[in-house]
Amino acid sequence: MSRAARVATVFALSIAIPGCGYTLANTPDAALGPFVVRAAEARTPDAVAIAAAIEGAQRELARGGLLSSSSDTAVLTISVVRVDERSEGIGAGSGASAAPIARGIRLTIVGRATATATARAAARDTGEIQVAEVFAASGGGAIGILARDEAAQRAGQRLGERLVRRVLGDVDPGEP
Repeated sequence: MSRAARVATVFALSIAIPGCGYTLANTPDAALGPFVVRAAEARTPDAVAIAAAIEGAQRELARGGLLSSSSDTAVLTISVVRVDERSEGIGAGSGASAAPIARGIRLTIVGRATATATARAAARDTGEIQVAEVFAASGGGAIGILARDEAAQRAGQRLGERLVRRVLGDVDPGEP
């Protein structure tokens, strides 16, 4: 095939493909929103993480002007699937009971979001997304609980924001 024929073929295809009606799914310019945010049935007893994920989703939607208080708009359902905690580092214990102790804890929150279908857009599901936060577990029991709740708050808010970006089709840089 000659060079002119190849150029003509590429040109013809570049005109014909967009004209066939094919469009990409989940593009940022898709007609979505506004949304009202709801929590799915709780799968984890961590109320702090669930409330923070809802708050983060609402904040991200409000930033884009897509948050609604009306019940007749599309519904974005946020589900916190699981909250995992694991030791981030082990230190040698001291004193009479020289048992190993955790130097920090990695709190991982896994969630997903679904957006209902509207007349202008198809239903969307983010799949599972996870967000992690590391915090120090030093101090007494009450200080450890407060540190854990603060970590769950930060991670939950980031999860809600990431879920909204994924539903809207925006680029999500992910977790470091």
